[in-house]
Amino acid sequence: MEQVFYAHKRRYGSRRIRAELQEKGCVLGRHQV
Repeated sequence: MEQVFYAHKRRYGSRRIRAELQEKGCVLGRHQV
């Protein structure tokens, strides 16, 4: 999660982070992010 967050210059919110993690195969809910 932190890698995705910092890779996008700390501009991604929980919905975008969750969507990107799901593309990579991680299954998380928005509230877990």
